[in-house]
Amino acid sequence: MFRKCDTTFVPVIAVKLSDRVFAQITRLVSGGTYETPAQFLEIAAFNQLALEEGAAPASLGRTAPSSLESPPLLPTDGAARPGTRPSPERAAPKLVRFADSKPSKPLEDAIGRFSLSSLDRGLPVALVAKPRSVDERPWVQFNRVFGLKVACRWLAAASAGSAQWPDLATCTDKMIPDVAELGSALEVADRRQARRRDELLATGLPRRRNPASCDRFLAQTIARTTRTGAVYPGAILQYALAVLDGDRLALTERACALARLRNPILDGDIEDASSTLTPDEQNLLLEQVVQFVPGECADYRALLAAIRHGKATPDELVTVMRDLAPSDWSDQVVRSHVAGTIGRMAELGLVRRHWEGRRVRYELNGSEGAPL
Repeated sequence: MFRKCDTTFVPVIAVKLSDRVFAQITRLVSGGTYETPAQFLEIAAFNQLALEEGAAPASLGRTAPSSLESPPLLPTDGAARPGTRPSPERAAPKLVRFADSKPSKPLEDAIGRFSLSSLDRGLPVALVAKPRSVDERPWVQFNRVFGLKVACRWLAAASAGSAQWPDLATCTDKMIPDVAELGSALEVADRRQARRRDELLATGLPRRRNPASCDRFLAQTIARTTRTGAVYPGAILQYALAVLDGDRLALTERACALARLRNPILDGDIEDASSTLTPDEQNLLLEQVVQFVPGECADYRALLAAIRHGKATPDELVTVMRDLAPSDWSDQVVRSHVAGTIGRMAELGLVRRHWEGRRVRYELNGSEGAPL
C-alpha cells in the first residue's frame, strides 16, 4: 500500500502485534519517548536494518531515517533515561541533521509573519466566543497548548489591516509551512541546549520535510475537513479561541488578546528561550478553559485533586480518569488522554514532573493555577 504525500508516494505497511507488545509501545508513546506508534515502528525498522548491515548497537542513533525530521535519540549504551541529561563521559551520540546550519532565509521570513508589530495595523472584527459542550475534549494526542498561541498570532498577523479573516485553505497552504519552520528551528535549539524530554520547546509543532507532522498539527490544532465537506474542529475551535464563519477561521476577542501578548519565542531569541509561554499567557489560557471549555476544566480539576491526595503516578491518574472518561474509550485511549492532558497542564504551569529513576510522579506546581 502506498500513501501519497504531496508528490511522493510513501509505502504504508500494516503490522499485526500482540496485545502485550502493543501495550508496551503505547506506554512509551504515552510517556513521551516517541510521538506516535508509527514513529516507534519506523525507528525500530531503521535499527534492524542498521544491524543487518553490520552496525554496532552502540552506533545506532548517529543517523536517522530520512523521513523523520525529529527522531528521539535511539537507545544506546550511553543514552540517558528519561528526565536526565547524559553525563559527559557517557553522552548519547549526536544526531546529524540538515537543520544544524545557521537560520535560513525561509525561517527568517516565517518568523516575520508572526510579527507582533504587524497587529498595530488593526484586526478584523473579533467574533463572540460561546462555551463548548461539557462532553467535548481535545484529541488525545494534543499534548501542548503553545500551538494555540502560535496559530492565534499567525492568524492575527495574516489578517492585520484586512477587513476579513483568512479561510481554512489559507491555513493549510500558508500557516502550516510557517509553523513547521518554527518547529524545526526549536528542535535544533532543544538539542543544542541539551534539554530533557519534558523540557523540549518544539513538542507539538510540525517539522519541515515531515508531511505527517504537518497533517497532525492541522487536524489537531486547527481543523480537519473531509472530502464530503464535514469539518472536525481542532483545539483552536474546541478552546473557543476561534469560530468558523462560513469557510473563514475568525478569532474571538480573547484570542486577539492572546495574540497581542508578548511571547519568549515568537518575540525573542529562539536560542535563548527557556519556556513556551509567559505567566500572562498561561493565565489567559487557564481562564479560557474555565469559562469556555467545561470538559477540559473538569479533567484538570480531577487530576489536580488526585495529585493533591497522593495519586500521582501515571497508572493512578489513569484509574481516576477511567471513571470520568466515556465508557466506550479503551484503556489505551484513556492512558493517551491522561498523557496529553498532563502535558497541557504542565505547560500551563499547573503540574511538574518528578523522576525517580525511570518512574515519574507528578507534583502540584505553585498556586495550582489561580483561575481554577
